Amino acid sequence: LLLGLSHINSRHIEALISEADCDVVVLHAPPGWKLENVRRVLVPTAGQGGHDKFRARLLGNLCRTGEREVTFLRILPAAVPEPSRAEAERRLERYAQVEVPNNARALVARSDDVVQEVVEQAQNSDLVVLGLQRVNRHQKQFGELALAVAQEVGCATVMISRRR
Repeated sequence: LLLGLSHINSRHIEALISEADCDVVVLHAPPGWKLENVRRVLVPTAGQGGHDKFRARLLGNLCRTGEREVTFLRILPAAVPEPSRAEAERRLERYAQVEVPNNARALVARSDDVVQEVVEQAQNSDLVVLGLQRVNRHQKQFGELALAVAQEVGCATVMISRRR
């Protein structure tokens, strides 16, 4: 199910995606935005290591239909030492190559303001791809990060909620 989100009001959409017995994608896009014009995609990830099949399909289709650069972003606390950041980046590079073998790059940043870091990294992007939180088996929500990012970035945002 693909839903458009013209105004950031999550209550009604959270109820709908919690009831839907299918994958749900919510698109928040500026006026005039077109998928075929997307060249740079930002994929913030929490680094848990689980591959999202739906996100991989979306990114794979995007990369098959045109020249795209996909950047996987992980944000660590500012106090994390450089060797730990570098190791996280190596792991993220391996992860990115599995999901998007030809056009992926990995970036691990250090910041205590996750939303602001995502917004800054998204300045050079045409699309940000986010996952939605699952509270339990039947309840999904946007979460503060997804809503804040969708409100503050100037590019389109796709938010993915898996079936169950």
